Amino acid sequence: MEDVKTSRRLSNHPVIVAALVLVAVIAGLWLVDSAVAARAEARLSASVEDAAGLQSSPKTYIGGFPFAQVLVTGEVPFVSLDVLDVDVAGLGIVNARSEFVELQIDAADTLRGEVVGSPVSSVTRSVSLDGVALGQVLKMTDLDIQNPYDMSPGGGVAAEAQLTGTPEGFSEPVSVLTKLLLDAGEFTMRVTDVLA
Repeated sequence: MEDVKTSRRLSNHPVIVAALVLVAVIAGLWLVDSAVAARAEARLSASVEDAAGLQSSPKTYIGGFPFAQVLVTGEVPFVSLDVLDVDVAGLGIVNARSEFVELQIDAADTLRGEVVGSPVSSVTRSVSLDGVALGQVLKMTDLDIQNPYDMSPGGGVAAEAQLTGTPEGFSEPVSVLTKLLLDAGEFTMRVTDVLA
């Protein structure tokens, strides 16, 4: 009986070794793929920082798993760039996010972090303004900026904002609805309704 148990353990040994080797190979490929993706993200971040004259590198994410799939498909499913705490004249401190979906790109360009000029399915940009910094520009020390439709922390983005603050010469706060527009690098904020 003992010989049968020993025989079974020995016969299962190659299967276990093969499974461990397979796991090690997959983990190694994943690490290499992650390292290549991280390098491409760092190069893209440095390229955007240099081209836009930023004071710090944007947080960059290139989506798609495995990253090496771009070598076969010629497409990157998703790229995002986050620029944080940039001091913009006339606006104060700004955070900006750009998202690109389905970039058609040469694999070598992706590896070099050169995505400028690549065709995309869609581009989304969002800008987040700091209430204190914008309040200083507008000379309102109590300025509050809110999403007019969903004030929860996960309320998302909107093309309008509700601004509440006390303008110069007023004794009470005023609340207005503003339309926000970012067009060709120019930001416009126009009051569309006085709420209170």
